[in-house]
Amino acid sequence: MSEKGGLSIERFACAVILVLFVLLILTPIIAAQYHETEVRVLITELYPDTAMMNEQDEYVAVTNFGVRPVNLEGWSITDTEGTLIFPAFELSASQKIYVTRNASAFTAQQSSVKQEGTKPVFEYGPDSDPRIPQLQTSGKTFALRNTGDEVILVNEAGEVVDAVMYGACNSTGEGWCGAPLEKPREGMILTRKGAQDTDQGNEWLELSLGASYHEPE
Repeated sequence: MSEKGGLSIERFACAVILVLFVLLILTPIIAAQYHETEVRVLITELYPDTAMMNEQDEYVAVTNFGVRPVNLEGWSITDTEGTLIFPAFELSASQKIYVTRNASAFTAQQSSVKQEGTKPVFEYGPDSDPRIPQLQTSGKTFALRNTGDEVILVNEAGEVVDAVMYGACNSTGEGWCGAPLEKPREGMILTRKGAQDTDQGNEWLELSLGASYHEPE
């Protein structure tokens, strides 16, 4: 082999090593930047079969598990029949909001279990509290059926961000895998265990109104 050919191979090998070294350095940086900008908004609680007559205090809770705020303008929650549409609203990092049918009924029930500080951010039924904004609706009436339903969170681009299926429902939709959750008993809340989202039922449990769950460390 000529000296020139040997030098070419050496240069190529050095270039490959240099590229691999740069990738080794940059990969965790790029991954960290992606994690910082990734939108992590999930459905975290569902309260369909409430202890109140006619389920006026039913609600959906949504939590931002990301590290930056998310503007929910144009986002929606649907049960494939009715749809709730969010106005401009900044959901802060780690913030959880409650969306309820009737804000006054929700507040009364929370107070009954010593949760006076838990307030809804939006309501979608009658205008029970002028301080709580009404969500725009489309389609049929949005309501969490006691026997089972699909609850789907959609972003402003029309993409499914998260979905939860329980009881008798169509569990083959986008955003959910496997069998639906068991329909909750009366007065029990379907609660997400944490920030993990594999779209499966093992991420959820049933809690009574006023109870809380903390992930094991």
